[in-house]
Amino acid sequence: MTWENLNVLSETLNKTGLQLTLTGKLHSKQYWLLDNRTLNGHHGYDLLAVMTPQGSEQSILVNFGWIAQGISRELLPQTQLPEKTLTISVQLKQGDLAGFYLDGAEKTGSEWPKLIQFIDIEEQAKQSEVKLVNYMAYAVVTNDFAQPHYEPVVMPPQKHVAYALQWLLIAFAATVVFIFAMRSQYRNQRVVATANEINK
Repeated sequence: MTWENLNVLSETLNKTGLQLTLTGKLHSKQYWLLDNRTLNGHHGYDLLAVMTPQGSEQSILVNFGWIAQGISRELLPQTQLPEKTLTISVQLKQGDLAGFYLDGAEKTGSEWPKLIQFIDIEEQAKQSEVKLVNYMAYAVVTNDFAQPHYEPVVMPPQKHVAYALQWLLIAFAATVVFIFAMRSQYRNQRVVATANEINK
């Protein structure tokens, strides 16, 4: 799918999972490093930058993938993003992008690149002074400056059926236990009632 095709779709459609070919220019002087990312046991960051597709008034936040942490956490890795027109393959994600984070994690410095603890498209739009769409893109093909590692959570149909069957069996077992419990209680009440009658 192209950017033009995407813009034809309904705005209410959740874009998660859509695959796209994007052609445009990066805001090469502004990028974010998403902290605490590991790949194959190595510490590093995810590299995020803004891309403006050709012929578009809106831009999109792109996660280009993982880059290694330097010798010290005090020194952020420097990356030279291309200034020329770029074509990349991406997969989109919309919804909760922030995940869990601690209070105060939203604070960033004034210099670029900016170290961030979570993704907040509205905040990234303010910092870059660019109008961003409310979903983001994850690079799926290796590029010259980062290593893509995004893996969408996909549940095959067989798992849906297995979960449905599991819950059905749990519901059936709960119903059987309830019936036996009620029958036992009813029997006990009859025994007590009969005993009371005999004592009278």
